[in-house]
Amino acid sequence: MPRILFLMLRAWARLELVLASVLLFGVVALIGYQIIARSLFGAPLVWAEEAAMLAFLWIIFLGAGLAAKIGQHIQVTALEGIGGEKFRVFLLYLGAVISTLALIGVLWLAYGLIPVEWRTTSIALPVDLPKAYYYSIPLIYSCISMIVGFFSGAILGSSEAGREALNNLRGAIVFSDHSEGAI
Repeated sequence: MPRILFLMLRAWARLELVLASVLLFGVVALIGYQIIARSLFGAPLVWAEEAAMLAFLWIIFLGAGLAAKIGQHIQVTALEGIGGEKFRVFLLYLGAVISTLALIGVLWLAYGLIPVEWRTTSIALPVDLPKAYYYSIPLIYSCISMIVGFFSGAILGSSEAGREALNNLRGAIVFSDHSEGAI
């Protein structure tokens, strides 16, 4: 199971990284075009800043899920040195449970906002997209992605081979220059 879990986690992390990268490229291109259109032609796109902001929101939520999957989220490791290996694994699972409970609270609140956001749209965008597509839905996706990441990290982090695989995945994403493509 840990091998299948790792492969699933790696594929999901790759997808999030690619989507965030494409969105970031779109934000830079859109804002670049906006600057040129406003400065040189005096005809800016009315919707460019809002579209860039919404894409940036998705980048943030994709990044939060990615960080949870590769263990790059903030951790308090002061207690890990007190106990042995079993205590360290217990702390991994405890952290995953506490984080999951907090994220379930966020999910519950976000889910309650969807009906309201589904009825409202942005007046700045050229298409009528319900606000749920760029407020509640990315937040819900991010919460689910982080829950999966925290528990996958706890499961894989409970064995030496799993920790090594997570470290390799982290290194491939964080410390690589990606000049030859995404992880």
